[in-house]
Amino acid sequence: MLGGRRVALCVAFAIGLGPGWLPRAAAGRGRAGVSVQAVERGEAGGERTFRVRLRWPAEGVPDYYRDFLQLGKAPAWFGPRDEWPPDALMLIPQGRDAFCVLRQLVDDESDSPPIWRSTGSRPPAEAVFVGRLAPGEPGRLAFSLRCPGADGRYRYLPVELDLGRARKSPGLGRAWLRAEANFFATFPAPEGQGFFDFAYRRALRRLGGRSRGVMLPRARGSGPPRTELCDAGERRIPLSALAGPEPSPRPPAVEQKAAEASAALVPADQYYLRFASGKALLDCLDLATRWGDALHSVLGRGASPTAVRARLERQLCLPARALAGLDPKAVRSVVLTGLDPRLDLGADLAAIFETGPDGQLEAALDRAWQACAREGYARREIRCGGLEVRALGRAGRRVRSFRARLGDFVVVSNSPALVERIAGAFEGRSPSLAASADFAALRGRLPFEAGREHAFACLPRPWLRALRGPRMRILAMRRRAALASLETIRQAAMLFRFEHPHDPVPGLERLGEQGYLDPDALQREPDDRLSWDPERLEASSARYGRPGAMTPRLELPIDRVSELEKRACEQAEPGWLGAVESAAAQLALGERIELRFELGLQSGLEGYQRLRALLGQGRAALEPQRRRYAALHLGAHIDPGSAEMERLRARAVDWLPGHDRATVAWPGERLELWLEDDAALSRLTAIAEPVQLFALPVVLGVAVEDRASLGGFLVAVQEVLRADAEGPLVLEPARAHRGQSLRCVRALPPLEARLCYAAKGDMLYASTRLEALERVLDARTARARAGPEESLSLRLDLDRARELRRAAGRVLAGMALEAEIGRLRDAWLQARTLGPEAGAVSPLGNRYRYQAGRDELTGSQTGSVWALEPLERLPRRSPLGRLLGRLRGLRVGAECLAGGLRGEIVIRLR
Repeated sequence: MLGGRRVALCVAFAIGLGPGWLPRAAAGRGRAGVSVQAVERGEAGGERTFRVRLRWPAEGVPDYYRDFLQLGKAPAWFGPRDEWPPDALMLIPQGRDAFCVLRQLVDDESDSPPIWRSTGSRPPAEAVFVGRLAPGEPGRLAFSLRCPGADGRYRYLPVELDLGRARKSPGLGRAWLRAEANFFATFPAPEGQGFFDFAYRRALRRLGGRSRGVMLPRARGSGPPRTELCDAGERRIPLSALAGPEPSPRPPAVEQKAAEASAALVPADQYYLRFASGKALLDCLDLATRWGDALHSVLGRGASPTAVRARLERQLCLPARALAGLDPKAVRSVVLTGLDPRLDLGADLAAIFETGPDGQLEAALDRAWQACAREGYARREIRCGGLEVRALGRAGRRVRSFRARLGDFVVVSNSPALVERIAGAFEGRSPSLAASADFAALRGRLPFEAGREHAFACLPRPWLRALRGPRMRILAMRRRAALASLETIRQAAMLFRFEHPHDPVPGLERLGEQGYLDPDALQREPDDRLSWDPERLEASSARYGRPGAMTPRLELPIDRVSELEKRACEQAEPGWLGAVESAAAQLALGERIELRFELGLQSGLEGYQRLRALLGQGRAALEPQRRRYAALHLGAHIDPGSAEMERLRARAVDWLPGHDRATVAWPGERLELWLEDDAALSRLTAIAEPVQLFALPVVLGVAVEDRASLGGFLVAVQEVLRADAEGPLVLEPARAHRGQSLRCVRALPPLEARLCYAAKGDMLYASTRLEALERVLDARTARARAGPEESLSLRLDLDRARELRRAAGRVLAGMALEAEIGRLRDAWLQARTLGPEAGAVSPLGNRYRYQAGRDELTGSQTGSVWALEPLERLPRRSPLGRLLGRLRGLRVGAECLAGGLRGEIVIRLR
């Protein structure tokens, strides 16, 4: 009787679930709470695949990713606020028999995205994974399941499968393709990462278009912009037929003074960056590298300044150590110049050294060239025009250096065309910057002073106009199109390695044959040739070079353009170049870094003119009172007669009762805003609602033009508040302090906000703290000190602002860590596909290590994406930590002139 029941139960079970899912526990086993529910395997077209359904310990795991992160004490802003990333639950192979195992996010018959992705709830307790297998007989496989735990941390649980006992099932190859497409579509790729977009579209093509159950990709950056300019029809339109930008007005005539001799070598349409000595060059480069890396650790965009500098030093065969050992008199000045500003792509660059007759510099350069020659780089003599030039390098542009002597100057460049342009300016065959009225005007306003100028930069009008012109624009478009093709080849190689992590990357033809690349879709010009080096994992173009060392625009010929190129050039947005007419800056180094600047702006720039009208002309020195308790201080002028102030008055008039409207005529010419050092600043990162900002000790002061009008205005405000007694604001009774009357406006619960105000002298003060307002009334008014007439003034004092320094460190640490998350995912993709980058170090101080057993990248300072170590403060040895530790104070002053901005930035260092 009992045996019959057992048989009946087994038959019912087999009928209900089907024969394929019958051997559940027999197909594999899980440990530490993971149970294997079912396993399938299949083979088609030489590809072996498997699928497994697992039940993982999901009890106690929060529904929302934000709550899970808070349990693990990770920052709440890390990752999506609610949605779990699709790779939070992954099955990681522990051997070479299985590779590229992915979550199956939707069922085979589903037409919609998974519910847990659209609602933000936690991943289901049962998860299905599909993977590919290496050739050979099926056997036992070992995996590690990464899954979230109830404690807010990820766990790595071992799983074993016995594929020899798994059911054979057709159609798993297509299920794997669907899982791959969904994974690429939903992966939280960092901004600008185009691999996942490329891989998603390739997966769709394999599926025959938009297949059922495949999600559309979310909006994200797609790497280098793709333009269809290379194959855009015949180029029949002469370049001269394209209209350039409107010529800017000539600068006002100034008395022409003798310019520095090095300006005579620089063409008038190139940028000019002069250093007072060789040591000044090295000091400025070190400063730019440190500060650039610090900013890069927050912004996290593009190549770091350290990487760009190292690549240029290598290309020019001009190492900094070759200059560091020279006698200070060997190099009297150095100028960096060029036409193309994109140094990160491989722009033209020349260094012009003003040297003495002893030949120390050339001897140092010879030693550097000999070291490159031992690596196989050839030396030869060439002619640029009528000038004899020594050349060093070979194909590939990793090292590409040209050297020539012009009188007392030695020119080192990565472009022979640039050497020829410099020689033409030196010999008077083309206009030089020294003879330019624009340069004379800028240099006249920022004259050279010994000891107060380590560097001087000039962006003249002809250079900015050339960048906005059709030639440079169209050449930039063509180079970007070539770069997009090179990046596509690299992404195809990355996709191959993503799917075959243990196989060498094939050549260009094999990538096309295996479906990873469509050679016909690559953008290339008719006479160009694209190549791929599988050993270096590097794509290159015969005309445009390789990423990071592309052909400078100066060397690209152009005489005719296509109709599409013409339209694209005419419709292109000018960007910041469209607003700037000219720019110059002067830098002095020491215990104080002083940067004085002149920025010429277009006269029709509406936003700037409105700001200038509001701020006035800077008729008096700002900051006449010393605010010893102000850690951050902002001062600005207000023009009472400006249209902006008239609009502000109109709003106030509409708000006041009718009989008080005539009193609104009191704003003066000065505004002050400062922040006191306080413990509330340490809680700045925890502020979630705007009303919580009222906890910060902020003081606002406005100059009073007419005290009688001010009194009437305040009385009117009080009457409005009393009439609105049942509203959200309450006017508290007046308080007396040292003979002054203080009033406070309080918001009713649940809002916790308060604003206090009082008048002193010719100023009306308002503060979020009653104590801060009392300190203002207690302070003695200092005598007005002589100072520059500025429109804006900003002062930051960290010497006595301990709380502000701590708060700034926490905010910067959070911003840097957020940028580092994208860098960790980027570096993980690089390590998983093309291999770890040798010696890769982040600006935050992370040294990366890839763990294949966990398929994750770990940073020495921040941990991994799955075991993130929150930064309560910046690592002291990181670029950003060192910068903040050295910073004592900052002062910025600017004057709004009719032609643009003039100002000064002073940074005090420890």
